[in-house]
Amino acid sequence: MSLPTLFPRPHFRPPSTALHLKPTSLPSFQAPLSDLFTGDWFILRSSNPFWKDKRNVRLHYNPAPSGSHIEDTACYQTMISDTVKIVVGKDTPVDGETGTYTWQGKGLLRVARGRWEILSFTARDGGDWMLVFAHKTLFSASAINLLCRRKEGLSKEDLGEVEEWLNGVEDEKFQQAARGVFDIKQE
Repeated sequence: MSLPTLFPRPHFRPPSTALHLKPTSLPSFQAPLSDLFTGDWFILRSSNPFWKDKRNVRLHYNPAPSGSHIEDTACYQTMISDTVKIVVGKDTPVDGETGTYTWQGKGLLRVARGRWEILSFTARDGGDWMLVFAHKTLFSASAINLLCRRKEGLSKEDLGEVEEWLNGVEDEKFQQAARGVFDIKQE
């Protein structure tokens, strides 16, 4: 099923870890400008085991006044508690790598670092979404995260496009992350 021309098909790029793959659907990947992903995003699906027993996972991105990085706040609840937990960090663009960032925790988590990259950013009226690949760190395996502006998620058509693309990436390490994707409950 093709999407109406009003809603062009999403474009994807392979993760930088899959060096043998070349982007096929887009001649040159254009990551969103920081102001396009400023605000709240809900993680709808992930393969990061940290989120497995969490719900209502929301990220808030806000450009730092200096413009050098993006402040981010992750809010979530465990499945058995109504207490909202918060993780605060900053995302700094990686020079020369479009749509790639280095995350660093703040406070007690300042020793934690991670690298992530946007594999797809799709603008939709009221429902922009991003597909993100988080690289392996000392604390976690590589992971896929699907984020959307709306708790309700993205359209069936867009979700189908994401699933088809994830299944088609011919890179075993990436496929390990993609096979582990699970839904995150949003209330």
